[in-house]
Amino acid sequence: MSARKHPRECYQCPRLPGSLGFVADKVGDTSKIWVLRTAPTTAEAVVDGDKIEASRAVFSKLYLEPVGLQVQDISFSHCYRCYHPMSPGGDIGHTSMNCCRQYDNRAGEGLGLGGVEHASLDCWIITFDHLDTLETPAKKVFIRRAFELARDFQSRGFHPAILMGEAPAKMIWPSLFSKKVWNRESGFKSWVGHYWFGPWPFALKDVTSPRSGLVNVELIQENARKNFVRGEVKRLF
Repeated sequence: MSARKHPRECYQCPRLPGSLGFVADKVGDTSKIWVLRTAPTTAEAVVDGDKIEASRAVFSKLYLEPVGLQVQDISFSHCYRCYHPMSPGGDIGHTSMNCCRQYDNRAGEGLGLGGVEHASLDCWIITFDHLDTLETPAKKVFIRRAFELARDFQSRGFHPAILMGEAPAKMIWPSLFSKKVWNRESGFKSWVGHYWFGPWPFALKDVTSPRSGLVNVELIQENARKNFVRGEVKRLF
């Protein structure tokens, strides 16, 4: 086992001190669905092959096999591409997440062309993170349902992505959680089980931010909202 080295561009990131490893996008051999998670696990960061294989086997048995999918049908990306024992928020978290977006068009150990930016994603499904089920096993049914829905959308010609956890959902559409909607608080749990249609927002032009030097999240989301199908968020069930 050995932690993957950070690329040179990572040294501008405020999350770098104390972080471990670097995990690039992993594109499945027969990629049908993308999964966006908050950050890699320690096993992924230090390339612990046995733990990674065991985790994939459990993941497949719980969520993929019941809906007719296989591990090679799934591609993985992360909001943060390294493991860190802390979860920085505010400006540090915002800037760190922006720094990771420069790798959206690269994938694999050699960081060749590929990655989530090249997947032409156009469908987004919010659900819980797999790790959340360790404390609340009942959440597994929501995750399984998300994969079922993603499979159905993929069969209809869409390119779906499952946003597993609060950080991925907020990264793609942060304003969804910033105010009351329909006379209720629009927290993460309120939106689990919803989906919408729109492009991968960070590949859009004219989104340079003086604050981060990379992307302006608010402008990106505003552009993404203009591309929604029917302009509304849908409910899973």
